[in-house]
Amino acid sequence: MSNQTTSNNPLEIFQTFSKESNQFWQSFMTNQGQEMVNGFMQAWNAWLQKSTENPTQWLDIITRYQQEQINLWMKMINNPVGQPLESVISPPTGDRRFSNKEWHENPVFSYVKQSYLLAANLLTELAENADLDKQSQQKLNFYTQYFINAMSPTNFAATNPEVINQAIETKGQSLIDGLKNLLTDLEKGRITMTDESAFQVGKNLAITPGAVIYENELMQLIQYQATTETVSDRPVIIVPPCINKYYILDLKPENSFVKYAIEQGNTVFLISWCNPEKDLSEISWDDYIQAGVVKAIEIVKTISNAKKVNTVSWCVGGTILATALAVLAKQKDNSVASATFFTTY
Repeated sequence: MSNQTTSNNPLEIFQTFSKESNQFWQSFMTNQGQEMVNGFMQAWNAWLQKSTENPTQWLDIITRYQQEQINLWMKMINNPVGQPLESVISPPTGDRRFSNKEWHENPVFSYVKQSYLLAANLLTELAENADLDKQSQQKLNFYTQYFINAMSPTNFAATNPEVINQAIETKGQSLIDGLKNLLTDLEKGRITMTDESAFQVGKNLAITPGAVIYENELMQLIQYQATTETVSDRPVIIVPPCINKYYILDLKPENSFVKYAIEQGNTVFLISWCNPEKDLSEISWDDYIQAGVVKAIEIVKTISNAKKVNTVSWCVGGTILATALAVLAKQKDNSVASATFFTTY
């Protein structure tokens, strides 16, 4: 992707978007996109072959779908002007995609919504009744739901009333801004979830004072001193997931677990995993255990002169810690006095 600065000229933005999107789709279809399409086609080819064994069943499903669509269309034709369209189907409980009032009060958008839901039910029912072997059935269900979600009218500007209304209110500026954000994401090669320029580590993010006291090729170990006069003689080691930043538990003072822990008299040590690149491609799970958790425990015990440590972890960090505990137990090493797991499966 290019690293050009996004223009404010609408024509230049659309031209750049066309160029970047073409490059993206070419790359996507060359790599994971082609694999996804192949998986989808294989799954539905398996269904087509199976359906010939009992054509009556899927013909009944399709016939019922056609009748429901005709019923919806007739309600649309006979709908009184200015009145909401009567519902023949509603979104599943918890589906917030159609929560905007336009999906209910505007007959056109209500029709689009209900027609989509009927088609979604058709594909789901066809897939669920395919009667394939377990692995093929799971694959068919997954790709079918993936396709259904992708085709939702909420995903397209022309069929999403919220997008249309905002475009009208801003005289098209919202569409321009959206394209600029999309171009930025295409250039980065990933989806941006928030304004990344709004946060800076050490200034308005992860501002609890700490110091790196050890590092190797896999991680850095950060120490946070207790802020109380009386300090616990048993330090706390935090093991975050290797797929997240270390400061998830130290975002800001108001919700920082690290800040809270040191205010309770604990000396805290936090592992910051390195983001592995090509030169670390041979790293294994065992390395995360030995060079990560086990090494951190060794360093912390040496620095603090503690015989035991308390540990805290979450997500896959908890899985790493649990594995390390199993290794230590096998070695008759009882260095860990306690282990707390957040959202670990």
